[in-house]
Amino acid sequence: VNDGAAPLPVELVINRLEIDEAGKLSEKAAGDEFLVFPPQAIVPPGATQSFRVQWVGDPSIKRSQSYMFSVNQLPVKRQGAESGVQVVFNFGVIVNVAPSGAQSALKLTKSELASEGGKRGAAITVENTSAMHAYFADSGVVLEGSGWRKVVSSSELRQSIGYGVVQPGKKRRFLVPIADLPANVSQVSARLDYTPKTAK
Repeated sequence: VNDGAAPLPVELVINRLEIDEAGKLSEKAAGDEFLVFPPQAIVPPGATQSFRVQWVGDPSIKRSQSYMFSVNQLPVKRQGAESGVQVVFNFGVIVNVAPSGAQSALKLTKSELASEGGKRGAAITVENTSAMHAYFADSGVVLEGSGWRKVVSSSELRQSIGYGVVQPGKKRRFLVPIADLPANVSQVSARLDYTPKTAK
């Protein structure tokens, strides 16, 4: 939606996405796996623009693939000798394409106490042993240590870490912040309650 007073030129760019254990994203240009219409558009003031994105890649892919769909505002050339700073926006959405009928799997490989960014919590490492992407926040987590126990629900994980995509054959490490972690807890064990999902 263009809620500004001037025409808004935008384009849709699709990149292949890799996510490492620490959650760092790396992108490279996607091939011709998607058909995008229109690839660019000029949205008049007060108007809405929809984009149609269709997967046209291999229908029998063996493993999930992740992509970043970026909507980028294009800079416009200023008229005459006008000068100044031009601010443009872009935002991205992660899209996963999965093999039909594939089932996700997520297992816990490590849990420990950790402090990051001024937050104390449980650092949990999980591994996706399936051919389909998995979301860490589809899990519930039970934490225990020194007589203390806490159940972290799926909705609480979404609020603190987002969905947490774990790509096929990869590991991800997540810090689950625990505001009420007792000072006497020096180590923690975790149990993952994960329900597999099936691609349609």
